[in-house]
Amino acid sequence: MNKVNPLNSTVYDHMNYLSIDIITLFDRWISLRRKAEQYLSEKFYEMTALTSYDWKTYEHIWMIVKEVYGLNVAETHLPSRTTDQNIDVLDLSRNINFFVENYHYNLHTQIFMQESTETKQIKTVGVN
Repeated sequence: MNKVNPLNSTVYDHMNYLSIDIITLFDRWISLRRKAEQYLSEKFYEMTALTSYDWKTYEHIWMIVKEVYGLNVAETHLPSRTTDQNIDVLDLSRNINFFVENYHYNLHTQIFMQESTETKQIKTVGVN
């Protein structure tokens, strides 16, 4: 696979394409800006969902896209601090008494945290 090295080759600025309002192609109206925003929104969501441990990288790229290119890319709305999801909602509903006794609500971060465990891991449940 041939990769382009931006230091050794010309890099073209595609901002002009994003500034075009609407392109009429036969009987369709196409907004390149809107298509780019939709595509990037979908990709940011997919990548954050698949690799949640890399959320900071995607958030940084999201900010660059928003500030440099002026694109209105949707936020992922995924929990940024979650790296592993062990708790199932069905398990919580089956063992609601255990949940009420062992979890406390943190008003600042809007999550339920397990009071104490014998391991170093703290289980949390987010509230959206």
